[in-house]
Amino acid sequence: MRRLTDRLRRLVERGDAGRKEAAEAAGRLWTARDRWRSAFPAGDAEVDALLAALADQVAAVHDAETTALATLGRALRAS
Repeated sequence: MRRLTDRLRRLVERGDAGRKEAAEAAGRLWTARDRWRSAFPAGDAEVDALLAALADQVAAVHDAETTALATLGRALRAS
């Protein structure tokens, strides 16, 4: 799935030149998703909530690292 997703991304980035192959790759991804969906232990609402929480955590990490880098930069300039 990951390799197929990476391939799809590269094909989409090619624009019209990769359009046909991108459509085929996307179709394969949807087929795989549908095949494994019933085995996944959560429903769509739970996945949406999980991804939203993950996005919030990634944003918080980004903010903390940005603040830490600014603090480090000030410390290095002061030394």
